[in-house]
Amino acid sequence: MSFCKECGSKLQPGMQFCNECGTPVQTEEVGRSNDVAESRKKMSKKKKAGLITVGAVAVLLFGGYKTGEFLTDKDRMIEQFETALNSGDEAKVASMLHPVDSSLKVTQDNVKGFMNYYKKHPDDRKDLIGVLKSQSQYLDQRSAKTSMTASGEVMDELGQLVNLEKNGKKAFLFDNYELNVMPVYVTVGTDYKGTDIYLDDKKIGTAASEDFKKTYGPYLPGTYTIKGKLKTDFVDLVSKENVTFTSPDGKENVSLDLNGEEVSVDLGIDDTDIKGKLLIDGKDVGINPFKTSSFGPVVTDGSMDMQVSAELPWGKVTTNKVAIDSNEMVYDLGQSKELQETLINTIVPETKNLLSSYIEGTTSKLQNATPEYKETVNDVIADFKTYGTYLKDQYLGTTFDLDSTSLEYTDDGQWLATIYGEETHNSDTYMAGETPSLEKTAEVMEYQLIYDEKQKKWLIDNVEPSDEELSDNTKEMKEEKPATYQTKWKQESASSNEEKSSNEASDEEDDSQATNADDSAKEVTESDISSFMEEYMNATIDSINLEDFSYAEPYIDPNGKKYKEQKDYTAYLNKKNITEDLLKFTVTDIEKVDDNTFKVFTNEEYDIRYDDGSLKNKTFNSIHTVKYLSSGKLAVNELISSTEVK
Repeated sequence: MSFCKECGSKLQPGMQFCNECGTPVQTEEVGRSNDVAESRKKMSKKKKAGLITVGAVAVLLFGGYKTGEFLTDKDRMIEQFETALNSGDEAKVASMLHPVDSSLKVTQDNVKGFMNYYKKHPDDRKDLIGVLKSQSQYLDQRSAKTSMTASGEVMDELGQLVNLEKNGKKAFLFDNYELNVMPVYVTVGTDYKGTDIYLDDKKIGTAASEDFKKTYGPYLPGTYTIKGKLKTDFVDLVSKENVTFTSPDGKENVSLDLNGEEVSVDLGIDDTDIKGKLLIDGKDVGINPFKTSSFGPVVTDGSMDMQVSAELPWGKVTTNKVAIDSNEMVYDLGQSKELQETLINTIVPETKNLLSSYIEGTTSKLQNATPEYKETVNDVIADFKTYGTYLKDQYLGTTFDLDSTSLEYTDDGQWLATIYGEETHNSDTYMAGETPSLEKTAEVMEYQLIYDEKQKKWLIDNVEPSDEELSDNTKEMKEEKPATYQTKWKQESASSNEEKSSNEASDEEDDSQATNADDSAKEVTESDISSFMEEYMNATIDSINLEDFSYAEPYIDPNGKKYKEQKDYTAYLNKKNITEDLLKFTVTDIEKVDDNTFKVFTNEEYDIRYDDGSLKNKTFNSIHTVKYLSSGKLAVNELISSTEVK
């Protein structure tokens, strides 16, 4: 029995509508079917959403797993390490290395030695990557438990500084691989207490005793500089060694013995009044080597150098650097760049002045020469004239041996400098009537120079040939446009010989000395007077600077006013400690007064040095009376006037 759900009337079997209210009759199966359909409709939406969620999670989980698998892949890690090592990426390499010793922290700073080693050893870098790849393959062939042991076995066999090892899991799912680096320890020994020990530029310790030894570390494998530095009262002793930490057992040994010694120095100078300084590696150590002949401790392996700075009469001199390679140093003050340049700049012009002297027959051309050297040159000139020898020469230059420079203080209180040089000339000496044929010659000469403290300059004292061979340390002074020098007195000499013969014949016919004197006066030329005046002026300068009137005396008429005037004036200058340098001298005019008397007009330029060290440059126009004496020589009789040119 069923009832209408709308009005509750009894329904007969088979009725489709209620007779009372007309509501459609719904059977139980249809309602159940509808309920099921409705239920199914509602369940499918929920299930669909669920299925979508589940599917998305599954995708994410799968993708995440694959990503994690990619990121933790050991072969990819090896490739990244290789790339960073090849490109010198210190930060990347530092981030990938894991020290076996937990007390070792790998940073971008301390990985530099590691990187430097593999940069300089590309074959070792290639081998390292190859072994890491072999270890990766070896791990793939083993189970997770066995691979740990297997990796260790491979590592032991190869003695690797860096090894691929499995170390647990990442995110509980993935095998975790690391590049483990072996630590290195270094034992440093040194012989001096107080020696500071450095690894590269970082101080790692100080020696607490003599024959000190201590182990430092851990450090990364690689290339380093180990240095020991001891600061003494006046110099730093340093010993350093470039070392490579690659030992399989992680142990290295470095010896930093400083080997300091006391060094004695012989300067070859006994004058203890000289003010000097000793320089070690360019540093003033507070010692005057002229008073203290030893110093130390220093190392004598040649890694340190010494110099001497001194106040010498010609100025401050600092010698060239010399390696300290012995505990007994013989040291020459001549090894000074300033002195070498001064000597060379004196010798080269005077070599050309010497040639002028030879071809003109007078030493007046020599500007920087001692009286002794001038006398030697005069003797050569006299021999030339006596034997009728003439000279034609081109001076091409001199190559000076800088290693040969020496300086000594002689027993008679003079500074003597010596240097060797090879002179090159196109030259020929020939006799009257011969045609000169120039031939290139080269000869090593020994030059000796003396410092004149009054004139304040170096003077050539001796030049002579030598058998010495030049060292490799030379300086060439080359004449760009070589001048040609040829004897000027050749024809004059021949003429004089002819006139001499004529005079001898005349003497036989006429015994009158006055007539002979008159005839001799007629032989005097303006060239003779000019040459004489140059010689006189140079002799006058020598007599003033050397405090010896005898140098000028032969050029002055003993019966003239000039003799006493010049002798007194020379004594006055000597008393006042005044010296003079003749910079320029020119005979501007010559007037003949009579057969034996001449007025000579000159222009002179001087540098005058006073006792207080001051210097004045002065120029004068002068008029002299020059007489031709009965003895057959020219002589200055009177200084008529001398006017300073403003």
